[in-house]
Amino acid sequence: SDGYNVYTYLDDELVDIDHLCCMAHARAKFKYVLNYLHTFWAQILAYRNDGEYSIDNMAAERAIRPITVQRKNSMFFGSVKGVKNSAVFNTFIETCKQLGVSFRDYFCRLIQELKKGRKDYENLLPMTIYK
Repeated sequence: SDGYNVYTYLDDELVDIDHLCCMAHARAKFKYVLNYLHTFWAQILAYRNDGEYSIDNMAAERAIRPITVQRKNSMFFGSVKGVKNSAVFNTFIETCKQLGVSFRDYFCRLIQELKKGRKDYENLLPMTIYK
């Protein structure tokens, strides 16, 4: 097989079969990894340049996971405006999560400030409103 999870499940459940993986797939994936390392070696080790840099991008990956999961549903938005609104909404939600701020609290405070007539939008972002 090519390593697809269904085959692993079948291998675990059906003890009377031998699960063989494809050497061509292993070679292709290994070549891909080596190419990635060769192409981006300096960037892979760049985290050593500054103690603030992370060795991986797992925080960013976790932050965008809800958006990538929602990607399949985005074909049902019905308009470009709906997609843009969703992108803005998700950006605020994820920013609040990273700052440890409740999105609901932020959104309520934002609406209150906008009702007061504030138009200094840069100072109404989650990172500036909760300094």
